[in-house]
Amino acid sequence: MSEIGPDLGSESVKLVRKRKVAIISGEDSSNMVSSLNYGAIWHFFEQELKYPLTHLDIENFEDIELDEFDTLIIPSGYYGSLGNETNLEKLSYGFLEVVI
Repeated sequence: MSEIGPDLGSESVKLVRKRKVAIISGEDSSNMVSSLNYGAIWHFFEQELKYPLTHLDIENFEDIELDEFDTLIIPSGYYGSLGNETNLEKLSYGFLEVVI
């Protein structure tokens, strides 16, 4: 029992939905993700946090539906075509949180 405020098991405490997190990986003719930065983030999530990441290949980025993700991590790298108008619209649409 909590001395102050609601108990953790009470109806006033709402469950937080698990966020679905994706990370961009790979390279194509005009984009290249830093493998060192990508690996550090991947290791941190998978090994330290024990939290799964969905890996999205940048080569197929324009075909990926981002609606199913809450957070998109963009590691350091060179992103020539990721900043085109179509992709920027895709990244700014909806409630997707983009972390760079």
